[in-house]
Amino acid sequence: MVIVPTYYPHFHCIADRCRHNCCIGWEIDIDADTYALYNTVDGEFGNRLQTGIVHGEQPCFRLCEEQRCAFLNEQGLCDIILTLGEDALCDICTDHPRFRTYLGDDLRLGLGLCCEAACRLILESPVRFMDADTGKEVAVDTAASPLSDARAPAEWAAIYRSLERLDPAWDAYLDKLADCEKLVQPHNKVWERLTAYFMFRHDHGGFAAHAAAVILTLAADTDELYEICRLYSAEIEYSEENLQAIINQTAEA
Repeated sequence: MVIVPTYYPHFHCIADRCRHNCCIGWEIDIDADTYALYNTVDGEFGNRLQTGIVHGEQPCFRLCEEQRCAFLNEQGLCDIILTLGEDALCDICTDHPRFRTYLGDDLRLGLGLCCEAACRLILESPVRFMDADTGKEVAVDTAASPLSDARAPAEWAAIYRSLERLDPAWDAYLDKLADCEKLVQPHNKVWERLTAYFMFRHDHGGFAAHAAAVILTLAADTDELYEICRLYSAEIEYSEENLQAIINQTAEA
């Protein structure tokens, strides 16, 4: 069965209205079929494709000034879409921020917190799931383990600092975390939705409770909550090494 959150079909990229464009700062690999397509494009844009790609064993889009993808224009829109259409996007660009998780015989499809538009859907929607093929609601156990970590936030901040850093903005929040007395575990809808998201995606109760607690400990208001969710997801969920390190730490707590 393919299981999705009920909000999954309602996601739409907000493109130039996004404050943190996913075409900035990410090294985006190009799958073989799309790379072959790009090599068939002639003319001026075909030449631009060739210069805007780092060719090699694993082709990827070239990052230019301010780590912007070579095809992200000044209006914050993708010139590949504007010129060739959405069907010409590589797999990663087409799928982002969607994720796939296999659990037993089921495939779970969801949206990642690293996208601000997805984040709003996740935090503002009830925790409900459905069969993607039939649209019928299905029961999914996304209850996280109670937070049972005795380590101080300062110790956790040191653990996070030891990981690969993707965005320097994360450092300021780690400084803030180090100054906190304890991690919070509020019993409210935001807690429920955050832990459900992490459980649905990673199926690890200790990590789900910990990640939600870190985010909610750092968030002073709603706007900051969205920003911290985005940063946490980008820093931890989109680095397999970082993710596994925190999962291992929460398993030991």
